[in-house]
Amino acid sequence: MSGHTQQMKLKQTLHGYQIFFIVLSAVIGIGVFSNNGAAMAIAGPWGLLLSVLIMSLIAIAVSESIGELTQEFPVSNAIVRYVGTFVDPDFGWVVGLAYWYAYAASFAVQNAAAAELATYWGLSPTWQILAFYFLAPVLFFWLNMTGVFYYGIVETVGGVLKLCFILGVSIYLYVLSGQEHLGGSDGSISDGFQNKPPMFLTHAQAVCYAIPLVAYSFQGIELVSMTAFEARDDRALRWPARWTVYVVVLVYIMCTLGEVLTVKWTDHLSPIPGAQQVSPRTIDKQPPASTSLPVIAAWNAGHKTLAGVINGCLILSGLSAANTSLYASSRTLYGIQANGSLFKRWGVPLSADKTELTQALRGLRDDMLAEQRESAEDRDNGVPLE
Repeated sequence: MSGHTQQMKLKQTLHGYQIFFIVLSAVIGIGVFSNNGAAMAIAGPWGLLLSVLIMSLIAIAVSESIGELTQEFPVSNAIVRYVGTFVDPDFGWVVGLAYWYAYAASFAVQNAAAAELATYWGLSPTWQILAFYFLAPVLFFWLNMTGVFYYGIVETVGGVLKLCFILGVSIYLYVLSGQEHLGGSDGSISDGFQNKPPMFLTHAQAVCYAIPLVAYSFQGIELVSMTAFEARDDRALRWPARWTVYVVVLVYIMCTLGEVLTVKWTDHLSPIPGAQQVSPRTIDKQPPASTSLPVIAAWNAGHKTLAGVINGCLILSGLSAANTSLYASSRTLYGIQANGSLFKRWGVPLSADKTELTQALRGLRDDMLAEQRESAEDRDNGVPLE
């Protein structure tokens, strides 16, 4: 191996359990709690369940195929290399750019979603910008610069907590459904398939629109291939590549079933995920100020303190997913660039991480400009400012 190749090599220190929880942390963000609400508002409870089942089958198929390739050919920037080798080099480069942009955008989206969840407590836009568009990206950049070993430890803890959280929320929703007798013929799940004309004329159209919303919740299931080149050895890849997707599918189905048992599809849900400004709950002044199904279920049951706790856990879950998105996007960008700059001490792609931080800080500027425009529009319309 040449000196240049040695210099550019990423450190291989990840254990199997770390890979498992890194992938789990990437997949379990906010989507299964908020995007599911948008999908149910469009297609009804059965439409949401069908969408999750369809995406579960697709995720299993994708994970099984990528898992086989990863164990057979553990290379850096695997998604790009596989497409470039087995399909076409130019197409592999295009896939690499698209893959990088997907996670770069996800990094910003997860931070924005966490900021939107903070409006539950009436957090002002100034504090949202400071906490979620400046401090959080800088903290994640620093964490990614400490090396994959320490990053793996942090995301292992985060993955364990998120797995416990989604299991705990699912159990709580089942208990709530049983205590309140929400699963009977008059329960929310009995509404079946739904659609709202004129936007969706049939149930099938509504389900087809709901599937992409649910699909966002499964983003990251292929990340085992991204971690392959930083795995300690081949054995560290085997059981994460094989079992992670089944754990994700199991907890997603459990959580989704609990959601459709406890929240009605007509309960002021927003058909646009993350659109707090146009949410029916905001327009109708219907508390709580959240589009997350578990938060709404807890609030409707009178467990307002628990609703706040769940909302706080969702913010942490979204920030953890944003951290993993930074890891994935920086590794992808490092893999597709012709010449990379490696932070020699820790074996991390310095220039790629700096690029991702720059992309994240652009969100600060855009959010500030949007807030200024909204404030100006409110003044022009005579709306009193808080």
